[in-house]
Amino acid sequence: MAEGRRQRVREKVSKGGINILADHEKLEFMLYPYLPRRDTVPIARELLREFGSLNAVFNATEEELLTIKGMPKLAALTFPQLKPLLYTCEKFCNGSDGRVRTSLDAAEALMPFLGYGKKERVYAMYLGVNGKLLNIMLINEGEAAESDLNVRRIIDHALKAGAEGVILAHNHPSGIALPSHADENSTVWLKEALEKVGLKLWDHIIVAGMGNYYSLFNGSEEPTRNKLFSPGVQYK
Repeated sequence: MAEGRRQRVREKVSKGGINILADHEKLEFMLYPYLPRRDTVPIARELLREFGSLNAVFNATEEELLTIKGMPKLAALTFPQLKPLLYTCEKFCNGSDGRVRTSLDAAEALMPFLGYGKKERVYAMYLGVNGKLLNIMLINEGEAAESDLNVRRIIDHALKAGAEGVILAHNHPSGIALPSHADENSTVWLKEALEKVGLKLWDHIIVAGMGNYYSLFNGSEEPTRNKLFSPGVQYK
């Protein structure tokens, strides 16, 4: 019976694409590769019941997804990566020169990574010649993550990527994008550390929800505090 249902769902996707499916069917379908011999319907329905929506499922962390009985570990690792991956490809791969030119460009690329969730996370965006986006890497996660920078890790990733510059970013789960004194101090500290190895810190972005950000270099569209560094319209 389960195999017959799978076949019907596959046929729907083949004929009309995944968006023709109901939300629970989309999750069923996406779980097929991880559970080739098990019924994925109960897991799909429990995911929706627990998190409330398809969007919330893909915004959940690996740890949160693993609280669902039967959820495959590899699927729990993969699902949270889908939205950032697709967003970044859409913005910087398809019909784009892949450049990050302004604080707004950087913030928009970072929001899928940082614009949701209750945990504080620190990411580093690595840029090459003329602001070419090379990589976006998770640096730290947990309480007060922004105050616990792993400078060696940031630099190691930069050197491996062949980066010229780094944009630091972290989230404020409170929803308030204004920088703290700790944010300002960590920015100065990282800027000086990068300069010692010939790298540049091009910005420090705070994300506080989708669409809400603050640049410590360039402020925001409606800045409410003085900017830490001299503003610059473009990085390169």
